[in-house]
Amino acid sequence: MKQENNDINTFFSNSTISITSILEMTNEAVMILDKNLNISAIHQKTKELFLKLYGQVDFEDSKSIFSILPASQKLLKKELVLECLSGEPFEYDLQVSAYDRSLVQINCGFIPLKEEEQIIGIYIRFSEESYQTSRKPAKPGYDVNLFELFMEHAPLRAWITDKRGKMHYMNSNYKKAFGIPAEVDSKLLSDLFPNHWAQTYLADIHNVLKTNETSIVIGKGKRSTGVDGVFKFTRFPLRVHGETMVAGWAVDITEQEELQEKLLETEQNKKRDVIRSIIETQEKERRQLSIELHDNVNQILSSCKLMLETAKENKEAASQLIDKCYLNLITAINEIRNISHELNPSAIEDIGLTDAITDLIENINSLGKIFIEYHCQGCREAHLDVTDKVAIYRIVQEGLNNILKHARASKVSIHLYFKEQTVYLKIEDDGIGFDLKNIHRGIGLKNIEHRIAYYQGALSIESSPGNGCSLTIQLTLPTVGAQ
Repeated sequence: MKQENNDINTFFSNSTISITSILEMTNEAVMILDKNLNISAIHQKTKELFLKLYGQVDFEDSKSIFSILPASQKLLKKELVLECLSGEPFEYDLQVSAYDRSLVQINCGFIPLKEEEQIIGIYIRFSEESYQTSRKPAKPGYDVNLFELFMEHAPLRAWITDKRGKMHYMNSNYKKAFGIPAEVDSKLLSDLFPNHWAQTYLADIHNVLKTNETSIVIGKGKRSTGVDGVFKFTRFPLRVHGETMVAGWAVDITEQEELQEKLLETEQNKKRDVIRSIIETQEKERRQLSIELHDNVNQILSSCKLMLETAKENKEAASQLIDKCYLNLITAINEIRNISHELNPSAIEDIGLTDAITDLIENINSLGKIFIEYHCQGCREAHLDVTDKVAIYRIVQEGLNNILKHARASKVSIHLYFKEQTVYLKIEDDGIGFDLKNIHRGIGLKNIEHRIAYYQGALSIESSPGNGCSLTIQLTLPTVGAQ
């Protein structure tokens, strides 16, 4: 290549030899550009080669080669030509898809032309022949065919369009979706798409050209199945042969959007279930409070009222009736205290978690229908927030309520164990048990699960018909300190 470079420059330095003479002396496809990349001379074989590659090309002297060749041409890359103008000769090989869709192997040589050490133009030679391993390898990064192969098989739609709405490139994925023929070069959008698609397309092009910025939008598009879908469109300005065009790609995100909607719907349903459970729990507690007040406290106070009225009329029995009334009032006070402990979290803050659980258990044991034993290990309540105390207490309370309602148990054991930031709770009963496959998650169990989920904990249930039930619960409490 160095010898060829010297020979060419020798010809140009000899003023008796014209450019025309140089072209006449060679039998290769040759073209000469001036330093402005305009055509100074072109060999007939070059015209024949370009005709084979690109179809009809109108060559004119003193006109830029990049304004004459179609946008889809692969032989000349402006950045390479400019590199040659800086004084560096080079050559490369590539395959080009010809106008008749055949593949043509071409070697391209670029030689800077100098006059008095000043570069005045470029001598370009095209050799249509098989690749020779002895030649200098093609420069990395300019394998156009590799890029084309990638774009044709990429799972996206890609295109290049000018400001007039003329299509200069469209990959196979895009063509397939709209049933467009293979050849789209220089066809208008209105020739390729339905009118409403073409108008929207053209408006998007003008918007990118107006802002001269990349546009990324989510919108409707036609899927490969023929139905509408959701696509992510990326459009950006692209300088091509002195003209700013708009290039872009579209990715089908319909399935991702549908999945996102399902996840959002699931999350909303889950929130509604939590809210409904909270409301149902509140209503349940109100009903329970109403029953307790009506059946116990109200009955006791009504009895006191009757005894006092009788005492006013019967002086002889007054002393005895007043004593009974006093005992009933003590009972009423204790009933109200029990209800307060069950409903008011501040009671837990006042007397402590362990004492609150112990008080709850003693009240149940006093009924004589069931026996509950309670063990606590490693409990250091100073490191517990009141919210955490209430959560643990409510889990124990809900667990015992479920046993009292459904288990028909005679004995229950509760083990509470603290270790660093982890709380372990185990509630076992000797009741009738149940089939885990047919477990019914009532409000009580749902409330336990919600509290466990809040503390990013875990719940394990072991049970079978006739063999009681065991709940093992693990909670992570960030307010628990190290021991």
